[in-house]
Amino acid sequence: MWRWLGRAVAAFAALVGLLIGYGYWEATSDPRVVRYSVDGPGCGAPPLTIALVSDTHVVLPDMPPARLARICKAVTALRPDLVVLAG
Repeated sequence: MWRWLGRAVAAFAALVGLLIGYGYWEATSDPRVVRYSVDGPGCGAPPLTIALVSDTHVVLPDMPPARLARICKAVTALRPDLVVLAG
């Protein structure tokens, strides 16, 4: 019984470690550009490009200034009409 419990705890700890590692990798990887097209009510206005940037926690080690500069450069290269900072 105790051997089974020890293995279960070790498996759980390994799973938690993998999830934390994946979360850190995802948090420190460069952002992805995802494009959505939303149809308006047909008012005849020209298309509007909006860049939504979120979770820019400017704190080391997750967001060093060099990474933030890369993100800003990538957003600028998209030439959006509006930049929205969310979260």
